[in-house]
Amino acid sequence: PDHVQVLLTEMARAGDTRLRVGSGSAQVGDEWGLFAYGRDVTWVTVTGVGDGWVSIDAPLAQAYDAGTAFTNYFPLVRAAGEFITIDYG
Repeated sequence: PDHVQVLLTEMARAGDTRLRVGSGSAQVGDEWGLFAYGRDVTWVTVTGVGDGWVSIDAPLAQAYDAGTAFTNYFPLVRAAGEFITIDYG
């Protein structure tokens, strides 16, 4: 796929570093964006993944409502240190 998208299942508050999300395929090291209508995209790196949640590398600067799109536009490219891994599926 050219992108993977899930939705926030609960409101994320400014300062949060753990987001409640629908099921998806986030992996540690992936870069994802929070897309809310009328706002700039907030890019984050996933640092942990659990059942219905992801942790991110930095506290959110602003709040996001439940239903906000959480999207990885480049699911086949993953950075790991100085190396880039391309998964061909």
